This record gives sequence, structure tokens and C-alpha cells, in this order.
Amino acid sequence: YSSVVCQTPSHSAGSVGANIVSLTGSGSESLHYEFVPRTFLRAVQPSFSASQLGSLVTVLGINFVAGSVCKFGQHVSQAAFTTSTMLLCFAPSQPESEVELAVSMNSVDFTDHTVPFAFMHPATIQRLDPSVGPGSGGKTVTVNGENFFYTPNLQCRFGSGSPSPGNFISSYQIRCITPSSMPANVSVSISFDGEDYVDSDNRYVFLPHVGIASIYPSFGFVSGNTIVSVGGNFAPGKYSCKFGELVVPA
Repeated sequence: YSSVVCQTPSHSAGSVGANIVSLTGSGSESLHYEFVPRTFLRAVQPSFSASQLGSLVTVLGINFVAGSVCKFGQHVSQAAFTTSTMLLCFAPSQPESEVELAVSMNSVDFTDHTVPFAFMHPATIQRLDPSVGPGSGGKTVTVNGENFFYTPNLQCRFGSGSPSPGNFISSYQIRCITPSSMPANVSVSISFDGEDYVDSDNRYVFLPHVGIASIYPSFGFVSGNTIVSVGGNFAPGKYSCKFGELVVPA
């Protein structure tokens, strides 16, 4: 078995017959060859991967076809064809680096235009501050860790609830707002792309909601020592009472 290498001429889109012609003018059996419009690459979403397992990304462009491949630097991966303007590509785990992403419809011709793609060092969560809060939610929790980075899609998730926007502070801190919750002990995770989440063994405890319905009597002497009864919704536990800025045991 042998082969002959040819370079195709410029041609309008469409199917043609391709064969080999010898120096004597004799021709081979004709095979099908198709000229297709040139593929153009526009963007990739997200433009980074911070997962140790790799990430699925959306590639946007023009004239994509089934059987296309994506190339992250020197690594080629098969693309899942969605439409002529969208592909799904798997970005494999690689050392921290920035590479160029290109697309090919036939694994030979790659797009002239490329887009940058960054492989980030995987982030880790080390500590939550605080790790306990009321079930009414609305409290700020600082997530401490390493290798955090800014992205407009930064999200926090408490347990299996709906995610909420995170606030990037530094490569070591992200701030999250707790949702309302029944009493629970839940995991806390963060996501930089809204798809892949960074998990940890750190837990956040939602305490029972404390609701005050009545106070009797509602006034007393400035000298203090008035016994006051506060009615409401309290779970068993230890409490304090706060009058203005002064806290006394209950």
C-alpha cells in the first residue's frame, strides 16, 4: 500500500470527484471529495479550566461540521457537534499555562484565528469564617483558600441549594452571602464558571431561627434588675439578651 500527497486547489463549495492522473495520462477510479466553507472561530466559554478532571467548554464560531476537533495548545480532543455555530469540547487537565485554542473540521486544517485559553491551578477551600449562622440567612461568610481568581460567573453554593453570586476579594478569599435555610449542617462549594464546583470538607451550620414575639414588661427602672420575659420561637439552647449595646445572660 502506498500513497500520493496532493494539495487541493481553491474551489467553490460542493462535491467533486477526486482521482489520480499518471504522467501517461491514465486516470484512477474517482472518489468523492467535498469542498466546504472555511471554519471561523469566535469565542470559547468559559475561557479557562480550573478542574483537575478537565472541563467541558462551549466553542462558538461559523461553519462547524460534525466530526470537528478542538486543539488546546498541542492537545487535540474530539468535539461534540451541536450546531454549525456551536461545539462542545473537553479541555483536558494540564499544568498551569495559557494556550491557543483552534478548531478543525477534518483534523488537518485548523482555523487561522485562535482564541486564548487558560489552564488554572486548581483552587482549594481551607476554612470558613464564620462557620455557623442563623437560618434566616443574609450573613457574610468568608471562604478562605488558595488559587482563587476573578470571574464574572463566580458562585457560592450551600449544600444542594441554588447558587448565589460570590464576591472575589483576593486569591485567598471569596465572600458569600448565606441563603435562608432550615436548621442544617451543609457543605460549602464555589464555582468559577457556574458548572464545575470546588468542594471541601468544611461545613456550615444553619441554626434554628430565633423569633421574638413579645416582651413583658416593656419598661423598667434605669437601675436595672427588672426581670423581663421574652416570648417567641426558641429552640432548646443557651441564649443571651441584648438591651441596646449591653448583653446579659438569659
